[in-house]
Amino acid sequence: TLFVIPDTWDYKQHISNALCFIELVRRLRNVDNMIPILVGHYFFEYANEYIELLNELNELFPTVLLGIPGNMVTVSPRPFKCVRKQTVCNQYIVSVANTVRKHGFKTHILGVARETLDFIVRNNIDGIISVDSDKTSVRFPHRREYCERFSEWLQPYEQPDLETWLFELMKA
Repeated sequence: TLFVIPDTWDYKQHISNALCFIELVRRLRNVDNMIPILVGHYFFEYANEYIELLNELNELFPTVLLGIPGNMVTVSPRPFKCVRKQTVCNQYIVSVANTVRKHGFKTHILGVARETLDFIVRNNIDGIISVDSDKTSVRFPHRREYCERFSEWLQPYEQPDLETWLFELMKA
């Protein structure tokens, strides 16, 4: 199960949430089927701290992902807004993914736009194992309808079967 560790745009609270989550998990058992996503709102400002947190999480979980805020609703409080500067956003995502990969971790893009997904697929960016999108071109009142639209949105891309995806996710 992929899940996002509770985050916030306030950096101190964000790190506090992650540390509280780590303490909670240390008291739990049977977390092998869980894959936490630590959102990297301030990754380049605090890269060492994020890598330390990823390493701590990796002691508790077999696989850990860094969530790179994409260019939709979940954009980070940055000087640039990715939705307006697609090229800047794409390069930021690649830079974070490459940095995290050097430390042995993979990434998940939170709130990817179609243009960014096209860029990632076209350039075969290593280390990005999954993405999600916060919106489609239409709002839907029911989750089922949203899921159907998202499936249509992904149709031109070849989706790996579950076994292949899990293998990619779990390999170092």
